[in-house]
Amino acid sequence: MLPAIRHTLGIATIATIVHVTVVPATAAGQATRPGACAFVDAPELLRLTGKKDLFGGPQVMPRDELPPQHASGCHYLGIMFFLDTAITPESFARARRGLETRGFFKVQSISGVGDEAYYMWDPKPGNYNAVGVVFRSGNKRVTVAENTPSDSVEPMKTLLLSIAKTAAPRAR
Repeated sequence: MLPAIRHTLGIATIATIVHVTVVPATAAGQATRPGACAFVDAPELLRLTGKKDLFGGPQVMPRDELPPQHASGCHYLGIMFFLDTAITPESFARARRGLETRGFFKVQSISGVGDEAYYMWDPKPGNYNAVGVVFRSGNKRVTVAENTPSDSVEPMKTLLLSIAKTAAPRAR
């Protein structure tokens, strides 16, 4: 399987597992809510990742490429951003408990990002593992995720935390 396809499938797995409790939005609500690309600080991501922008900036994920429960998605430099709205502290905690209970991902609390946050990562050895930072700011849940080789999970967690910290102020 090509790395790009593996990458997308792994992130879709994160997206599907993390965001199972989102309340569907109405068509009227969709028109007024922000898109996930609003949380991307392109110059800062270029600096943090050391990558070059080959596609002309953040790219909105087409609606048909997102699991139905997502409000929006964006990708930039291989980093995926997912936004969900109408999130309460209770629904955020329920989604986290779901991850912990299913055992597909390890979960670890993080402080200093949004109202509450955690890392999630696939602990299985393998070529590419899904890693993410999930945070809640008010009624928004933002996931910043990437796939990485299994021996690079810890450095990726650090990078994603830095990226999430640039996104969090925009989520208010």
